[in-house]
Amino acid sequence: MTRFFSAVSALQSSQRALEVLSNNIANANTPGFHRQVVALGNRTPSEINGLQIGNGVRILEVTRIRSEVIEEAINRNASGLGDIDAQLSGFTRAESQLATQEGSPNGLLVSLFNELELLSTRLNDSASRSVVVERANTLTTELNTLSREFNQTQANLRNEIVDTVAEVNARAEEVAFLNREIRRVENRGINANDLRDQRDQLITEIAERINVQVVEQNAGQATVFASGIPLAIDDRTLQIEAVFDQQGNATVRTVDTQTEIQITSGRLNGQLRLRNEVLPGVLSRLDTLAQQLIQSFDAVQATGRGIGGPITQSISQRAVNDIAVPLETAGLSFPAQAGSLFVGVTNLATSVRTITEVTIDPAAQQLGSAFPPATNPATSVVDAISAVANIQAITNSQTGQVTVLANSGFGFDFAGGFDSVPTTSVLTAPFSTAPQLSGIYTGSDNDTFSFAFSGAGTVGVTPGLRILVTDQAGNRVATLDVGDSYIPGSVLEVADGINLELSAGDVLAGDNFSIQVVANSDTASILTALGLNTFFTGNDASSIDVNPELSADPTRLASSRSGAQDDGLNLEELVSLRDALTLENGTQSFLEFATAITTNIAIEVQTLTLTQETNQLLGDRLESERQGLSGVDPNEELVEVIQFQRQFEIASLIIATNNETFDSLLRAVQ
Repeated sequence: MTRFFSAVSALQSSQRALEVLSNNIANANTPGFHRQVVALGNRTPSEINGLQIGNGVRILEVTRIRSEVIEEAINRNASGLGDIDAQLSGFTRAESQLATQEGSPNGLLVSLFNELELLSTRLNDSASRSVVVERANTLTTELNTLSREFNQTQANLRNEIVDTVAEVNARAEEVAFLNREIRRVENRGINANDLRDQRDQLITEIAERINVQVVEQNAGQATVFASGIPLAIDDRTLQIEAVFDQQGNATVRTVDTQTEIQITSGRLNGQLRLRNEVLPGVLSRLDTLAQQLIQSFDAVQATGRGIGGPITQSISQRAVNDIAVPLETAGLSFPAQAGSLFVGVTNLATSVRTITEVTIDPAAQQLGSAFPPATNPATSVVDAISAVANIQAITNSQTGQVTVLANSGFGFDFAGGFDSVPTTSVLTAPFSTAPQLSGIYTGSDNDTFSFAFSGAGTVGVTPGLRILVTDQAGNRVATLDVGDSYIPGSVLEVADGINLELSAGDVLAGDNFSIQVVANSDTASILTALGLNTFFTGNDASSIDVNPELSADPTRLASSRSGAQDDGLNLEELVSLRDALTLENGTQSFLEFATAITTNIAIEVQTLTLTQETNQLLGDRLESERQGLSGVDPNEELVEVIQFQRQFEIASLIIATNNETFDSLLRAVQ
């Protein structure tokens, strides 16, 4: 009988072994499957007549071949690769949006400055002015588009973060379920190999999304941690959620205790970095570029003059949120400061131009008219402007904007310069000469020049008759000979681009006249703050646009300071902005700053691509090591199948032989 039972045990064990081998071969390509092997052991022998006779073979257990070290390394690499993949996807998308080509901010800035430079060689070409405005419109449209696309990408990332967190929660629930099933099976003394493989695969999928640590507890229960927070422990889970602050920055915390989880790797970490750091950083730099463009161009445009002559109306393009509160609390994107605004008003019939200083104090002045009107013009910007002769300012309480209008027959500008007719002070008659001023003031300071005659006599006749020119500090600016060597009506060069002409006439010693010279006509930056006569509207990359007044009438492009047809000084100042170091604390120009935005992203793409390739190679190597240890080789399995098949056949033969022996014995007994 011992031979019979030994053969039966061989038959049973080989059958079970063949089943395990069949399962291995069936799962040769199943992700996460570990090869299983049958551990065989001999049965306890029997003692017969003082001899130990073997009772055959038994199956000790079915184990899976697995290396804890390799599995942990694979999970760490999966987590790192998920992080890199998410970041690389975002950076690649950003790089394509900011591609260095004609349609990029870099290329469009180059095109705009090239057209401005070309216009400086053909000041009166209306077609060239239109091209400049068109290039500016193309640039602002591109900045609007980029801002919109990056904001949309941020919105998409918000959804992706929420989805990734949901995927982590779902897989943690499955791990908890498998923990329960594994405990149930293994409490009966059976290895739950397939269930453990499923759980390992789920943990790897969690690791792809978030940094995890796995600790196996008693009874085969796996606790999955994320930065010390247990996502799955035994058959329970701790759900997590993504939360967003008012700026849209995302964090991850537990639902029950609201404990923040430090995410350090995995796809979720990459998504969080893109959402919280990378995209806001790119948007911030685009906004900075747009804001500096606005402030630089607007300051030049607003304080210049176009070839169309003085303007008769301008509507502010930047609104306050309340016309009855001080400007500093009225919500202006570009704040004004205490200073002066110099308004030039021209009589269109006589071409006589007069400059009036308007005091601006954002801490004390509101935009709208004070009540009762004009009682104290200093408390209101519109009242202060309206106090200038022959212009008026009107506010719209609904829109928060101001409109500046010239009276009929007059025009205005904010170009500074000097009065065309000086202020004359005469001690006694006869003062009969008529001084006329011309030229373009090229000085860098706002000042007052005083012209005093050194003696009495007749202009162009009296020997030694001179004019002493001093600034408001009393410094001598020039000494002009208007005696017998001077021809009345001829031009005298005073200083800083100012010329003087005197007609024949008599003067007394001490007779004088003066002019106010203005280099900076908006020391308060009020024109940019309100968007009056500016180049651009808006306040960032999403809202920047060309002033509709300029788009409708390109002749308003402020190429000059004096309004003369051949005056291109203001246009030269616009062109000079190309190389001005106005960004990054005075270290970068517009083109350098715009190029750096693209270059920095390109460097990130290159770095991440190299890191991704390295991690993929490491992942391939780890997978190769796992396959070498735990993978299924059909050829090797086939060898074992043949061995157990032969064992099964021989055991069957032994049983058949025993049957024949018993049959022969029974026949002999009969």
